[in-house]
Amino acid sequence: MRNLLLAFVALLTIHPFAFADEAEKMPDLSKAFPTEKLIAKIVVNKIDHFNFNTDLEYAELKTKLTTYLGKDWIESPPTEPKTDLEKKLQRFYAGSSTFTNAKFPSMKIKFSVKESRASSGKKFIASLYAEKKE
Repeated sequence: MRNLLLAFVALLTIHPFAFADEAEKMPDLSKAFPTEKLIAKIVVNKIDHFNFNTDLEYAELKTKLTTYLGKDWIESPPTEPKTDLEKKLQRFYAGSSTFTNAKFPSMKIKFSVKESRASSGKKFIASLYAEKKE
């Protein structure tokens, strides 16, 4: 039995999964802004959505997010609003970005910051939205 256990442990150490790079794992977006208060977490099927209360400006949060995600996550070029509704909604946002990663071709991370209208005492709500397409 002991030899079987040793063989199993040896097999695990040479299996390709044993060498999986930590950077290849999908980041836990709920931990992207550890100093900010997580106020909503919605995880349903292929969608993860997190909202944070914050006083930090969009640029500062974007810097924190890009550091957290790592160098493999690339910001997509911004897109112009196409519909009248998108144009009207855009005025409420302090900024938004979309990130992609070649290691996760079926995933996009959308990041936005908008003014808070809640009585939380914080100026902004930062949203992270990960959509997994398969």
